[in-house]
Amino acid sequence: MGNTLPYRIPASRLECFDTETGEFSFELYHLYRRRQQIEESSKELENIINHCCGIADFERDEILDAIAEEEAASKKKKRKKPQKRRQRRYRCPIDGTLKIYGPENTPWFDDYVLNPELDNDRFCEKFRWRFRMSYESFQKQLEEVKNHPLFKKWSDTATDCTGKKSSPIELLLLGVLRYLGRGWTLDDLEEATAISKESHRRFLHVYLHWGSTYFYEKYVWLPSSSSEIADSSYEFFIAGLAGCIGSQDATHVGMNKCHYKLKQFHDSFKLPMPSRTYNMTVNHRRRILSTTHGSPGRWNDKTLQLYDELSTKLRSGECYGDLKFFLWERDGNGGYKKVDYEGAWLVVDNGYLRWPTMVPPMKAYTTYSEMRFSRWVESMRKDVECTFGILKGRFRILKTGVS
Repeated sequence: MGNTLPYRIPASRLECFDTETGEFSFELYHLYRRRQQIEESSKELENIINHCCGIADFERDEILDAIAEEEAASKKKKRKKPQKRRQRRYRCPIDGTLKIYGPENTPWFDDYVLNPELDNDRFCEKFRWRFRMSYESFQKQLEEVKNHPLFKKWSDTATDCTGKKSSPIELLLLGVLRYLGRGWTLDDLEEATAISKESHRRFLHVYLHWGSTYFYEKYVWLPSSSSEIADSSYEFFIAGLAGCIGSQDATHVGMNKCHYKLKQFHDSFKLPMPSRTYNMTVNHRRRILSTTHGSPGRWNDKTLQLYDELSTKLRSGECYGDLKFFLWERDGNGGYKKVDYEGAWLVVDNGYLRWPTMVPPMKAYTTYSEMRFSRWVESMRKDVECTFGILKGRFRILKTGVS
């Protein structure tokens, strides 16, 4: 084949064979591959090939290479460059220059970290109302968070891969408290603290894991010694319910975001949204003694009772089996006698299984004594209901639903 080209570029591999010799022409195949790479109209391709016919090989290669470079440059221009994050700026009131607005320039950092007015009763009242705990409790929890290894990446000396200092852990903790107590969104926290919502989201997940493990095990515990049991169940004892250590019931917490495959499993008649249910035990002072992990909202009290560790241990005698108390019972002569018992029991409603360690009020009574006893037990059982109301009133996210 000579130095001239055919009139048109081969449209298929079959046309890359020389018509005179019948051999495969790599030069024609090269032009065929070029045609596949160039995204132009057929008319422009015809003009390019007509212009290339009859010129030297090296000049033709230069023209085709230039076309390929122009095409690559046009594609490169079409690619969207990653947008740099726009940093908030503020004008300095001293020299009037624009400076980057960071977490340490926010009112939260100035009011609650640098210059808290602890001697001002109004400040303390406002802080408790806004973050659902006193400032002293906040400082105590802040020290626990700083000293725990789960929050190592947010320590004062921690930096990221670029050498940038981590966000102030004080503002992250305040953001979590506002998220739980007031039901704020992560975008609201970013606006108030100048910390990205992704940073708040990551800190929130670590905080919830820390709260459900270390924090829960430290502050939620069952009485162990006899003196602790007597002190915790003192109100039940003077009310005539000797041996009772607390009341138990279940509550539902809504889920604003639930996987569609699990929606039916978490639907219940108590809430208009999917929910998780928790079985909780409290004493008369509304101190939480025990609670279960979250279970599907469709589960009833009987099912939750089987997965409650305290309930099952009370029934088997593994927990408080050596606790002794006595009750007055009628004898056959119209009098009363003392009867000794061992173990402990809980006050529940009629939705639970009929276990000896779970005492509900009577559904139907025939005498005045039975009615009075049933109503008395029902009134003592309201402790756990009031605890649910206090928790959902204090932490709004439990009432409106967890996202």
